[in-house]
Amino acid sequence: MRGPDINTEINNLSGPISSDDQIKVPTTPMIPNNQFSQPHHANMIQNHQNGQPQQFRRMPPRINRHTVEIEKSVANGYVMLFIILGLVLLNIILIVIVATSGKQFDKLWPILPAVGLIFIFIGIMSKGFFTNTPNVAHVLTYFGNYLGSVKRVGLFWTNPFYNHSLINLKRHIFRSEVIKVNDKTGNPIMVGCIVVWRVKDTAKAFFDVANYSNYVRVQTETAIRFIGCKYPYEKIDKDDICLRSGHNEINNELKRELIERLEPAGIDIVEALINEMSYAPEIATVMLRRQGAQAIIAAREKIVQGAVSIAGHAVQSLKENNIVELNDDEKSDIVSNLILVLCTEADVRPVVNAGAGALS
Repeated sequence: MRGPDINTEINNLSGPISSDDQIKVPTTPMIPNNQFSQPHHANMIQNHQNGQPQQFRRMPPRINRHTVEIEKSVANGYVMLFIILGLVLLNIILIVIVATSGKQFDKLWPILPAVGLIFIFIGIMSKGFFTNTPNVAHVLTYFGNYLGSVKRVGLFWTNPFYNHSLINLKRHIFRSEVIKVNDKTGNPIMVGCIVVWRVKDTAKAFFDVANYSNYVRVQTETAIRFIGCKYPYEKIDKDDICLRSGHNEINNELKRELIERLEPAGIDIVEALINEMSYAPEIATVMLRRQGAQAIIAAREKIVQGAVSIAGHAVQSLKENNIVELNDDEKSDIVSNLILVLCTEADVRPVVNAGAGALS
């Protein structure tokens, strides 16, 4: 609903105004008609006549009180229990008095309707008792209005017309299904996780979502897809974080993502862990071959580096110890033979050169 037309009000009070005096209506939401007070309205008209700029105050946002948890204070159930037991005892005494009145029954019989009303009152009041166990909360509503939540442990009594709804505050473990996700490089992978969660805000969990357990399940799958698409399965560069080796970073980010997504439902994430991760079946064989080839190449590089080091050390030792003088061709032969022997996977059969080129 829009506010009153200020130009129309001024025309009615002071006659027509020129174009220079037109009021610039702000783009901010204005106050509804029923929110204007007479002094405030009169002040705006007076300010316009004095040439002062008009300012409209913005309405404060409405807060949904259902999303704010209230700790409800309830009566001690044991005190009310003794009161009701006292009323029961009083009724029994009255019944005995009327039953043993004898000739005075005609005078005491009006007590019987009162006894019946007291019994009805006791039956209604007895419905207000409830017990609360550890890690369980009672959400109290009264004809649709949220009154508060009871988290204390013990026997309590409330208005028997209050509606009680139980919220489990214990830790829950959710094991997600293994879903297919495309990683940062576009490779399909299979990812699953385990989430430990609990209800932190009973009002949000009860009023803001239809089923908070299902909400956790859906948001967990969404978070898995988000994290899986954000990182590659294997490292592209040395400093990159990948799903395969960056377990701590990935788990921490998954937890932060779930906390942000589940906060509107009043859910607290205790722990979130990626428990299963692998390539999708359609590319698993090819990726395993690639991983095997990479492992073979890395092993070969290590072997070659070791063989070169051993050959160089052998030639250097022969020279330093003056065991034999070698020319460049002989050094080359020794190095090539040692590298061949150290790098080959087949059995090596030595060939003895007994000719003129043999070492003396």
